[in-house]
Amino acid sequence: MKHFILILFLSICSNYVSAQQQDSCSCQANLKALVQIAKDQYAGFEDKVSKKTLSQHNGLLQKLDRQARLISSDKCLPVLEKYIAFFRDGHFTIHFTDQMANLLKPLKAKESLSEINSYLLTKQARLTPIEGTWRDVDDMYRVIVYQDKKDPNLYTGSIASTKVDTWQAGLIKFTLKRTPSQEFEAIYYFRNFTPIHYKAHLQGDILKFSGYGGYWVRTAAKFEDKADLAKKVDLLTRQRQMSNFKFEVIDQNFCYLKISSFAVADSTFNTVLTQHRTIIRQTPYLIIDLRGNAGGCCNFDSWGEFMQLIYTNPFVDSGVSEKVAGKLTSYPGRTIRLDSMISMPKKVALLIDDGGASSTELLLEYAQQSKKVTSFGTPTSGTMDYGTVKPYRLPCGRYEGYVATMRTDWSLHGKIDETGFQPNVFITNDQLDWVKVVMDYYSSQSTTVNEKR
Repeated sequence: MKHFILILFLSICSNYVSAQQQDSCSCQANLKALVQIAKDQYAGFEDKVSKKTLSQHNGLLQKLDRQARLISSDKCLPVLEKYIAFFRDGHFTIHFTDQMANLLKPLKAKESLSEINSYLLTKQARLTPIEGTWRDVDDMYRVIVYQDKKDPNLYTGSIASTKVDTWQAGLIKFTLKRTPSQEFEAIYYFRNFTPIHYKAHLQGDILKFSGYGGYWVRTAAKFEDKADLAKKVDLLTRQRQMSNFKFEVIDQNFCYLKISSFAVADSTFNTVLTQHRTIIRQTPYLIIDLRGNAGGCCNFDSWGEFMQLIYTNPFVDSGVSEKVAGKLTSYPGRTIRLDSMISMPKKVALLIDDGGASSTELLLEYAQQSKKVTSFGTPTSGTMDYGTVKPYRLPCGRYEGYVATMRTDWSLHGKIDETGFQPNVFITNDQLDWVKVVMDYYSSQSTTVNEKR
């Protein structure tokens, strides 16, 4: 009898511990932990959960908490993403841990390839501009995009063929949701099937995803001349195949430097500029291509050679506030004066787009203070007001991410995150050769000056 009671007691204890563990791993528990991380560590929490937005924040939280009660822990990511989205900050992120990512399975399209092809053939004269067969610039995937039967604004990109071993025909590579602005909200699946939220823009026979989605091209020209489309594809392919850092002397007036990422040693950017210092300081114009550069490391002190090249007046380096255990501690800014100004290059052009973020935007913050610099392109992503990210992990090791722990002082006066950096000269989506746009811009200015003389 005593043995029976002991076994019963141990069984009850085991079930209790199991229930406690299950509860601590629940979607609700993960949401609660994420909210606590936001309060304790996110440097922008007080700015973004203000008197004006408090009711909106709490209303969203109540709604998500109700959803979390009905969702298993392994299906919780969309709920957690919705909470993160409230802050609209690329430096506050969440994703699956490697442990969970290894368990992800691809989504299969509801319709078979034969059904999709039949639909495209039947509706050929009435297809929307986005529908048809597309390929990525690297030609690793061929995808058929077609309209949802119930929602006319929703499109599925189903793989027709692929060179990637882990993927196969009939799987969903991305979905597209048309917005009122006629662009698309996309869910794009990486090679390991991780879903990423992107924006996508259609321009003729070219589909551009933000982030790492890159460019996709219609396999058969529909809205553009076939030869013109081939030239654009060749240009995009060459841009895609560029190394992380590439320096090139275009002609006697222009040098070009491509910087795809700052996620390398701090000194690399400086090293490249120093290696080519002689020719750069003899050439009137320097074009620095920052498109798609999502940042990484670096700060003013690690960009010494660049700062010397663009220096025309003292730089203002704004102060910051660091958040630790829910409290912000302030550190003052500084004014930086260099000993001399360099006459050449006369002008420095920065190519920017919505892939530019973090350290790239910090570079722009300094560069826009120089009279030499002009930025060209489209607005950056707006991921700069809060930085110095630190990793975090939620209960039971299913989800993790990064949270910004520093707030910059400029965010108190005008927030970059809300608009991104606006270029001095906009370049429209239909202009793919941005380097030529810059060269034409400066050439026309030079011609105008000569005519006035």
